Amino acid sequence: MNDTIVTVRFTDLGAARRALRMLKLLDSEGQLRVRAAALVERPAPGRVGSPSGAEDDERALALEAISRDLEPGVALVIAEVEDPDPDVLDSALDALGGTASRRDAAAFYTELRAA
Repeated sequence: MNDTIVTVRFTDLGAARRALRMLKLLDSEGQLRVRAAALVERPAPGRVGSPSGAEDDERALALEAISRDLEPGVALVIAEVEDPDPDVLDSALDALGGTASRRDAAAFYTELRAA
C-alpha cells in the first residue's frame, strides 16, 4: 500500500474545517484510511496556527515544513492517506471548493529528512 500526502488549500476557514471533518468521516466509514490529518492556518503575517492531529515528531516536522510558505488568510488541510481512491477523495474535497495536491508520502518524508 502506498501512502499519499494530500494538501488542500482553502481561503475559507469554515470550508477547511468541513474538509477535515469529511476526511475523518470517510475514514470512520471505511471509504479512506486516514493515518493523520491536521488543519494549519496563517491568520496573520508571521503566525501559523497550531496544527491539530500530528501524531509523532516526523508528522509535526512535515506540518511545519509545509506551512512555511503559507500565505496569510489561507488554511491548509493536510492528511496522510493510505492508498487513496482518487474518486472518493476528489468528490469529497471538490464539493468544498479546495485545491488539492498529492505527493507520495515516502518520497516526502525522505526529502524532509534530507533537508
